[in-house]
Amino acid sequence: MAEGDSVSLPADPSARLALLDHLGNCFPDRLFDELPGVEGPIESRVPGFRVFRIYPGSAGGW
Repeated sequence: MAEGDSVSLPADPSARLALLDHLGNCFPDRLFDELPGVEGPIESRVPGFRVFRIYPGSAGGW
């Protein structure tokens, strides 16, 4: 997965925790945010959809 990619996440709490653990292991020195999905039909199509934003490893990496 490329930096800044969005991830569709099932509503299952164990799947969310597994993804958070995976992100922490793959990007140990980076901050990341969990954001709600965008407005629109995505919630009805993918319940529990979230966006995970991973910050760049160095300043100016955006």
